Parts: sequence; C-alpha cells; structure tokens
Amino acid sequence: MRSKEVKITMFTAFVIFTGLLAILVGCAKNNIYGEKVTVQSTTLIDDLIAKPQNFSGQTVKVEGQIIDECPGGHWFHLKGNKEIIYVTLSGFTLPQKVGKTAIVEGNLVDNNGTPALLGRGVEIK
Repeated sequence: MRSKEVKITMFTAFVIFTGLLAILVGCAKNNIYGEKVTVQSTTLIDDLIAKPQNFSGQTVKVEGQIIDECPGGHWFHLKGNKEIIYVTLSGFTLPQKVGKTAIVEGNLVDNNGTPALLGRGVEIK
C-alpha cells in the first residue's frame, strides 16, 4: 500500500513540475522582460543622444543591439546606428542577451552628464 502512495505522490510531483516547466518555457518564447512595451513609435538612439532635451519627461521606445551587459542583468549598452546608450533596468533583470536585438521602453535620465535610459520593459527579437 505505501509503495502505491509513493508512486502516486511522485507522479503528482512530476506532473506539477512538467506543468511549471512548460509555463516557464512558454513565457521565455515571448522574450518580454519587465513591463510590456506599449509605445508605438520608435525613437532613434542617435536622436536621444544628440538632443536629449527633446525627450525630457517622455516615455520612449528604442531599438538596437545589446553590445555588453552586466553579469547580473541589471544594465546593458544598446547600440543604435552610430551611438550607444546605457540602459539601466527598473525592477527586473535581463538574462544574458549580448548580440541580440532589443526593443526597450523607458524614460531618458541623466547619468553623470550623459543621456541614459531607465528601462521599464525589454523585448528581445
């Protein structure tokens, strides 16, 4: 009788584990981290760097290639056509995605005199 109970318990644990794994894998396919990106128009990183005053107080969406990233996933550098912007993440981390194209939504902030982006949401293409 005990052997049957152990088998049922192990089977139940296996089913729960498999279900959770399927959910996690399904979420990873979306490649969305933090909040969902909702801003429709894309702002060029080069424009943010050239004229940061034009974007003060606005939520923007940028797209570029992640060229390096914090080992803990708290920040990364995003390359546009010519310019690179520092992106720090607010309330979430990003697994290592160096070399991938990212869409980031956030607000422009001043990082010691240099424009940076406080990202609220990241989508990896």
